[in-house]
Amino acid sequence: MQFTPRVRRLDEAVLLEVQASLRLFGGASTLHARLRQELATWQRDWAGGTVADAAVPPVAIAAGPTCLAALALLRAGQGGWLDAAAEPGAAALLGGLPLHVLRAAVPHEPTLSRMGCRSLGQLRALPRGGLGRRFGAGLLLALDQAHGDAPEVHDWLELPEVFDQAMELPGRVDEAPALMFAAQRLLAQLASWLAARQAGVRSIRLGWRHDFFGPRQAGAGGELLIRTADCTRRVDHLSRLLAEQLARTELAAPVGAIALRADEVEPLAPPSDTLWAGVGAAAEQAGRQQWLQLVERLSARLGPSQVRCAQPRADHRLQAQQIWLPACDMQAGTAAASARVVPAADAADGAGAAWPQPAWLVEQPLPLGMRGERPVYQGPLHLMAGPQRLESGWWAEVADQDDDAAAPAEPAPAQAQARDYYVAFSARAGLLCIYRERLPRPGGHGWFLHGFYG
Repeated sequence: MQFTPRVRRLDEAVLLEVQASLRLFGGASTLHARLRQELATWQRDWAGGTVADAAVPPVAIAAGPTCLAALALLRAGQGGWLDAAAEPGAAALLGGLPLHVLRAAVPHEPTLSRMGCRSLGQLRALPRGGLGRRFGAGLLLALDQAHGDAPEVHDWLELPEVFDQAMELPGRVDEAPALMFAAQRLLAQLASWLAARQAGVRSIRLGWRHDFFGPRQAGAGGELLIRTADCTRRVDHLSRLLAEQLARTELAAPVGAIALRADEVEPLAPPSDTLWAGVGAAAEQAGRQQWLQLVERLSARLGPSQVRCAQPRADHRLQAQQIWLPACDMQAGTAAASARVVPAADAADGAGAAWPQPAWLVEQPLPLGMRGERPVYQGPLHLMAGPQRLESGWWAEVADQDDDAAAPAEPAPAQAQARDYYVAFSARAGLLCIYRERLPRPGGHGWFLHGFYG
């Protein structure tokens, strides 16, 4: 179904309506070549991958103006591919074919042969009234549908809403990398399912079931979660990431079956081939793909938690303005679902946006010493700007208490804050970001160092 969403089984053949897909694949001859290539690949895969290209029998392909016409040409051994611009028409194509190529005529073939009618052209030349009374309306309908004189009604194959396919292995597998051969078949099915839905995937899950005779303590099975940095349906892309994970996986017991599930599916537009897609845009897209593939490989080899990117958040509190997430999550646009995004506080006069932000933050605010009424850090500090008052974060504390009522009410440092921020100058340390708590703790003066300016 990667070539057309209109696919169905009819008798011994698979019918594809490809008229709407010709331009997408570059014409009839290009689509014909792609079909033959894909069919040969599927044949080799299902034969066990040991059959050479020359030993793979060719798959018969025929094309016609209607589904029944294409099926009749296929049964007659007149395969190949028709050029739509030079198509001779159904009457010329089917006129000389024997009766057995039309299924509705097979039961009546002996009688028609005794009447001297041995081809579809001769059958169509008989009087319709007498033909219908003697052989039934079904034969006339099939004859009209094959020639395009009556509409064909098809029950096209409908894809499941969720891709979750399993496969029994022909033998027990003891090493995780050996699962890749069977997984390739499931990945090919996934690619066809995604192409038919015009979608791509951001994460897949490969699970396996341990063999029945395996050790009981090994459990029922296991699974791997594969994330991509960008939406894709390319089999080679997904295969490379899956192989990276399987190479570092140890099986607790021999495996007898595997299953593949698509977790995050999103619409994926095909690449544009219009006049306005210039060389610069193509180069930019290629560079982006290389970067995303590098992020995916590093995440697969080092672990998602070891390759992280900063995700900005809409918050005035310095500690809450960004969060570090796995790079694949951020590239895939799932960071918003992984972290609670707090809305920015309203600034009445817009002063919050103009206040300078420090380039570096200390991990925990550092209490400052005092000399008289002035804070000190490697010497006395001179207040250059401020105060910039910040009262924010109370809603995050309330939400956390609602989410987990049993947890102790201990607000995190980046939650409820009531502070006055200043830009201070130190002769030794340079420009500093300091603040004073509006409600100091008992026994404290409330001055803290929060960060450094560049």
